[in-house]
Amino acid sequence: MSADPKLRRAFQVIVVLLALVLFLGGWLIRDRINEREKLAMFHPASVSGNMVREWYPGVDWGPIYPDYPAEEIDQIQRQTFDVRYVYSPYVQFRALPMRTNFVEIAPAGFRKNAGPLHPWPPEPTAFNVFMFGGSTTFGNGLPDSETVVAHLEREFQSAITNQTVRCYNFGTGYYFSTQERLLFEDLLLNGLVPKIAIFIDGLNDFRQVEGFPEFTPSLHERMAPDIPFTGYQTPQNDQERAVAAKWVLQRYQRNLRLIESAGKQAGAATYFIGQPIPYGDYPINPQTYPFKQPNEDHRLCAFAYPQFAQLAQAEAFGPNFIWAADAFRDATEAMYCDAVHYSPRGAKRLARVIFERVFEKHQQSRSGPKP
Repeated sequence: MSADPKLRRAFQVIVVLLALVLFLGGWLIRDRINEREKLAMFHPASVSGNMVREWYPGVDWGPIYPDYPAEEIDQIQRQTFDVRYVYSPYVQFRALPMRTNFVEIAPAGFRKNAGPLHPWPPEPTAFNVFMFGGSTTFGNGLPDSETVVAHLEREFQSAITNQTVRCYNFGTGYYFSTQERLLFEDLLLNGLVPKIAIFIDGLNDFRQVEGFPEFTPSLHERMAPDIPFTGYQTPQNDQERAVAAKWVLQRYQRNLRLIESAGKQAGAATYFIGQPIPYGDYPINPQTYPFKQPNEDHRLCAFAYPQFAQLAQAEAFGPNFIWAADAFRDATEAMYCDAVHYSPRGAKRLARVIFERVFEKHQQSRSGPKP
């Protein structure tokens, strides 16, 4: 027996409407996925593979991480490059809190050292040290307990026996001196004043030639997609590199002065470290550096570091600047775990050099700690 024509038409209408709903739903879901993909600029790492091993195939990681089995080396490499970034006022972006077996980032933005996460806000009775820098300070390629900051905390604690020492690791991937200054000033503005603030720089300042934070083109595209972003101009020859290097070093010098002034006003001593890079005072051979050199992103850094060293020797960056680029001069083992980031041995050695030179300067000041 045939169905009622009215019921058949009603059923057809329902089917069409359902198909339309499914189509619109799929379109909305696809649009949301596309929106998330656009926001992926704040998530440059991926857990789908080990980017470090993709970048440097054929490297024997065992001698670089002698205290870790292969599976843990793989996890350390993945986790330290899987930091997600989100928008943050003034500095443009910051790291999201995360917790894995080798990396923990607090909601306040600092990375854990060995042991429990430090209290926040800092306890005023402790000897608090704020550390700033890029991914080499954060410790890409290193577990929490082996970053430069973690080792430096142990060095300070061994010398300062009448107070608890806490070094807060505010190192953030891609940061350079301008962003570090803004972050430091914002902390001071909120009444968070350390005893000492230490800034480790040199690599990323030459990468961010024009002074734009890392994700500027993507943000520009989202805000004004009809206006091309033309801010980046890569130097093409030595003459252009010389001009760019001069500008970068002048900007760095001004940032140091502003940071030092802000620190003095708040009562925090500030020290500035010219960091080691693999393109200068470092013995390159298959045992110490099994990577490509120089890294294309840091070609200007390789070109300009001799000038940086000359200005440092001439004390152009003030009395609280410390040249530590010679820390690996006599290295016979790998001080780097990839093209630019420090290995466990490299981080430990650099922390020792920073401690010795900062502590000596700090002892000479009136507020110097007495071990």
